[in-house]
Amino acid sequence: MVNQQCYFRIKPKLIENVKQLCSYAGLDVRIRESGKWKGQSKISKRGISHLRAILYLPALSSIKYCKQHKVFYERIKQSKKKSKIGITAVSRKLLILIYSIWKNDTGYNESYQNENKKINKAA
Repeated sequence: MVNQQCYFRIKPKLIENVKQLCSYAGLDVRIRESGKWKGQSKISKRGISHLRAILYLPALSSIKYCKQHKVFYERIKQSKKKSKIGITAVSRKLLILIYSIWKNDTGYNESYQNENKKINKAA
């Protein structure tokens, strides 16, 4: 049995912001509506399916071990009633986090949001 590995290359020149990256991965929201009729919102799945598959297990781990992602997941699961939607939202959040860490050339700081809230309140 041959071990198949998926390789994909993200070209930094093509991706200029987070919105383009999420679209590249197929994690952008597609809203179906026409006139007064409104359908379900789903992810577009137009991007690279391997990237979505690679982000799935880290999303599960971050839901289990990261307090902020667990709170985010529970809030979405409570409002949407489906756990898969919450996992996909956390996957998207992880992709954005990875991109911002890479783009800003910084390390991961779990209390980053809390520190920014304190700074903004003091100002």
